[in-house]
Amino acid sequence: MAYCFEFLSEEFDLNTVDVIAEKFFKENPNSWPCWAFSNHDSKRITTRSGKNPKILMEKLLSLKGNICIYQGEELGLPETEVAFEDLQDPFGKAFWPDFKGRDGCRTPMPWNSKKKNYGFSKGEPWLPIDNKYKNLCVDKQEIDPQSMLSFTKKMIKERNK
Repeated sequence: MAYCFEFLSEEFDLNTVDVIAEKFFKENPNSWPCWAFSNHDSKRITTRSGKNPKILMEKLLSLKGNICIYQGEELGLPETEVAFEDLQDPFGKAFWPDFKGRDGCRTPMPWNSKKKNYGFSKGEPWLPIDNKYKNLCVDKQEIDPQSMLSFTKKMIKERNK
């Protein structure tokens, strides 16, 4: 299995996804890819692309191969602006403000809108939790049939048929 990094660059273009996937299979006919639009080292895809997260998820899940959904991508989480004093990433600290590091995509997962730290931890988390995540918490999205989480679950179910 080949982990493909083509979609993790700062310049993400939804219109090139199919071209890149076709090229991969042409050059590697006996290989099986693992596709990802986000990971722990890249800005969240919703922020990088500026596109509707449902359109992005639909495209990702339409690709042949294994799919890697980075934590929070199923919720449509945007990148968090982490203040310099809260940074943990050594690269972010060293190259601030030209490069703000990778911590904006590494913030805690928002589970419950009614709990401290949105249910991620009773203790103080390693990175701050973005207040704009309150309405994107898992508990709120699980009860909303139009939410990003509900959409992602439906798409995964369809993919597995």
